[in-house]
Amino acid sequence: MNLRLLYLSLCCLVMLSAAPVSAQTDVPLRLPSDPIIRTEADLAAIAALDSNIPRDATFDPRVVSHVQIPLTVNVGITPYAHCSDWVNNGRPITEIVTMDLKTYIKNVLPNEWPNAWHPESLKSGAVAAKMFAWWRINITETYPGIRPPGVHVVDNTCDQVFFANSHRPTTDAAIDATWPVRMTDAERVVEIHYLAWDWQCADALAANGGGWWRCMGQNETRTMAESGAGYQTILNTYYEPVQFSVTAAMPQTKNVLLNPKFTDGMGSWFVQGGIGAGYGISDGVFKFHRATNSAEPATLYQDANVIVSADTPLKFMVKLGNPSAVAKTVRLRIRAIETTTGSTECTFTLAAGAPLLSYSVVGANPVGWMGVRVTLSVMTADGLDGVTVDDATLKFIPTADTGIPCLTPRPGKPTMTAPLNAQAVRSPFVVTLTPGASNFVQGYSPSWQVQVDNNSDFSSPFYDNAASLSIEPSISVAVSAETWYVRARQYDGVSMFSAWTSRISVSVSQLPAAPILIAPIGDAAAVGQSFVWQTSNLATQYRLVIKDAAGVIIYNQINPPATWGCTADSCAVALDSLGVTFISGLPYSWKVTAQNPSGKGMSKFKAFTLIDSVRVMPEGFRR
Repeated sequence: MNLRLLYLSLCCLVMLSAAPVSAQTDVPLRLPSDPIIRTEADLAAIAALDSNIPRDATFDPRVVSHVQIPLTVNVGITPYAHCSDWVNNGRPITEIVTMDLKTYIKNVLPNEWPNAWHPESLKSGAVAAKMFAWWRINITETYPGIRPPGVHVVDNTCDQVFFANSHRPTTDAAIDATWPVRMTDAERVVEIHYLAWDWQCADALAANGGGWWRCMGQNETRTMAESGAGYQTILNTYYEPVQFSVTAAMPQTKNVLLNPKFTDGMGSWFVQGGIGAGYGISDGVFKFHRATNSAEPATLYQDANVIVSADTPLKFMVKLGNPSAVAKTVRLRIRAIETTTGSTECTFTLAAGAPLLSYSVVGANPVGWMGVRVTLSVMTADGLDGVTVDDATLKFIPTADTGIPCLTPRPGKPTMTAPLNAQAVRSPFVVTLTPGASNFVQGYSPSWQVQVDNNSDFSSPFYDNAASLSIEPSISVAVSAETWYVRARQYDGVSMFSAWTSRISVSVSQLPAAPILIAPIGDAAAVGQSFVWQTSNLATQYRLVIKDAAGVIIYNQINPPATWGCTADSCAVALDSLGVTFISGLPYSWKVTAQNPSGKGMSKFKAFTLIDSVRVMPEGFRR
């Protein structure tokens, strides 16, 4: 088999580099008069060099970003154009040049892809060349020794052919058009290849132990492009399953985390550190713990492919539970992908047996970030299974209060069982609550806040017990007669309030108090006697009812206070002014009812007997 006509180039995918940028003119200029083509000896040398690369795409990602594109690349300048010559002569490096990644790709693509081909074919090559360089950066930093120290890629056919100042307008345009696009599989940069023809890819797959199963024929991309296929269709045809995404500014109030509910298994999520055996997903909930003998926390993380400008309020919220029999300490963190400098973190204690509840960390990045990593770490090294995780969100919330970075779950909202909405009640009325659920924080001790206001927006509460919360879920409130609005919420006794209950309205009636009867009561002088009672300050009229010894009503009259001779303190009306004949020695009874438009308050009947005179008999006198 003759493979000398191929334009081979490895393309695989994953992380980030950050070294100072050197000018492109720092790279020695040695443009060839004809394209460099890979020989069979080159392909054999490539296979030998790459024999130590893991082919299962599961290499340790702790220092690798699959989201933030590397800004620079370290190019090893060699004296050889062919990989076989370079390897056979001891892999010498004459210079290591750190340069802008985009500049590097612009001086690779015209040496790997005929620059006169269809634009969509060139775009497929632009993405492939970029993703190969990205993968090489990650793999060489994760597994030192694949290339000479400090080198990500070499400039010959072992990696991608690079010549300074070799860029062309057509290939530049293809790179500019596709530069924001990244191609990944389940958010990981994966290994890909391209060769001149499909049949060469098939031969390379067998020769490399199955490692080249994602391989694209260059000439076939030209045919597909000329038949109308776009570059993403071309790439997906050869490299599926892959997804295309664009690095963009972080949107407002939109969750940028992928697979937040673990419905796609572990897609987009990664674990590292001292994670215990048996972690995984059950019923859509992730569960893990820290091994007893681990010196590192057990960590779950995801990188978000977003550009975040400085001082952006970010909120990472996730539901956490603890089905184990002991408390667990968990840390949440928001950080840049490449560094923990400027990160915001919070540590929470999950009570034993706690169900899934929402915990949050809120913070602003001090400088611009090219990507965001959120981490969730189990700090407790007890080996007990385990912390549960679900519903993770990372959002840019412009109104978020970054002064309160750590938010524990809110307690459950109480239910207001009395009064009922639109109910007519008397004052004082009692607000009765059914307590909401516990939020399982240490020191939990529920209490309740009630607000009553005649404004529906509660802008100026007439009653608010915020300064002295009720430890009983029943609160008595005295108000005037009008329409009032009522709401309540629960406090956990530590730091968090529940949401407010729904607002209800009540119509309050203010009833007069029952009058207090003063006289006559019991035996009373018949001469100059008056009915006297204490006033009720809310009464607009009084009803006086009198019964005889047989219980027959002999007087029933309602009048305003002035008619009854009322003062501020009492009312008095002479018996002989009522037109009723009272007989001395016979028992009578009477009561007074105070009334207003809202209702009435009435006294109980009091008995009295009129007597003509009361004589005190001398001691020892007998009749």
